[in-house]
Amino acid sequence: MGEISFPPVPAQPEDDGAVSRRRAGWALGLAFVPFIGGAVGSVTLAALVLTGPRDAVPRGRGRAWAALGVNAAVLVLVGALLITDDPELVTVQSMPQPRPASTEVPAGPVTQGEVFVEDLAVGDCVDEDFDAIDAVLTLTVTRCDGSHRGQVFLVQDLPDGEFPGDAAVEDQSYAMCDPGFEAWIGRPYASSSLSYVYYFPDAERWATDRTVQCIVTTPSPVTGTLQGSGR
Repeated sequence: MGEISFPPVPAQPEDDGAVSRRRAGWALGLAFVPFIGGAVGSVTLAALVLTGPRDAVPRGRGRAWAALGVNAAVLVLVGALLITDDPELVTVQSMPQPRPASTEVPAGPVTQGEVFVEDLAVGDCVDEDFDAIDAVLTLTVTRCDGSHRGQVFLVQDLPDGEFPGDAAVEDQSYAMCDPGFEAWIGRPYASSSLSYVYYFPDAERWATDRTVQCIVTTPSPVTGTLQGSGR
């Protein structure tokens, strides 16, 4: 899991949204606990998040929905395993497929459809309304010669060490993405008609993944790559 942010990066004081985000994080974590108590706790916490205030404060609704999705998938899988006499009735919900490790930038998406944020690769075209989403687990990767609203232009790890805090991680991520934008697009962000968002690790994700994903976004759907567009 990770966070999404937009430049510039003002430090924000923790508000009541942080409580909701923590509940959402626990809901998603408990969804993977192989006991009924974990599922009950997961659904309860997710419900608290989703029935909370609906305002502009990020409250982790994406994680709460993801937790409910995981619980639903587990329920479907358990039901499928109980049906042993009629294989045609077995239906297993598909999950986003991890991308195989590679040291080369692929010419196009290796995996299309829902892809985990940490599995995105440079050059991937994504079709999301970034103004309407909060923290997410997956993004929709699509063909670059089709309609899309964003493209991954930088994927880079933050330095080793203890988690320095959300504000410091956000600042470091911005310091990587901003010059990377100019290198990829061929035009400084300050004078560009495009924008960008970036995902960076939170404290929970830091121990296993310190990767930052930078994504250039467009005001309207486009076709073709944005690399070197000079827009």
